[in-house]
Amino acid sequence: MKLTRGYISPYFITDQKTQKCELENPFILIHDKKISDMNSLLKVLELSVTNKRPLLVVAEDVDSDALAMLILNKHRAGLKVCAIKAPGFGDNRRATLDDLTILTGGEVITEKRGIALNKVRPEMLDTAKKITVTIDDTIVLHGGGDKKFIEDRCVQLREATERSSATFDKEKAQERLSKLSGGVAVFKVCHSFLKTDGVAVYNSCKCWF
Repeated sequence: MKLTRGYISPYFITDQKTQKCELENPFILIHDKKISDMNSLLKVLELSVTNKRPLLVVAEDVDSDALAMLILNKHRAGLKVCAIKAPGFGDNRRATLDDLTILTGGEVITEKRGIALNKVRPEMLDTAKKITVTIDDTIVLHGGGDKKFIEDRCVQLREATERSSATFDKEKAQERLSKLSGGVAVFKVCHSFLKTDGVAVYNSCKCWF
């Protein structure tokens, strides 16, 4: 699976020499909207800290207090975390996020499905064996999705490719099929302290980078 997005901020880098952010066995939060409010991320940060798992946030965008809080938790609390923008636009973005959740075994966190960010449970989060993020791209290795679901989605996309008479739709379906069947996702882009349920999470409202 090959897409195009990289880290939103260089503050997420874990290896200064290679300029990469590497996450081993991370939780992956996939959200279909922009995240600006830091409070909306408290629950998923709590889950990450409690389970001692790195965190990758994939959203339309992450900015303002939310972005600052992620950066603060990395540098002050030692949490391995990264945020990238979701690839694509409109229907194509939604389809891509759905494909990504099939590959990584979670679900898109969206209020349209009655799921709020502050109600996220561990089983809703996606997983992968390893994620490597650079300024230009992100590689997701060995997603935690069910192989049967991945195969079923590939069959659907293959049928859509054969059925479509529109060149654009056919190309998009073929592109999605290639990404899923490849099993690797490459995302590319050009350039205080709180306690919640006893878990320490840094608050970025007074700390900016």
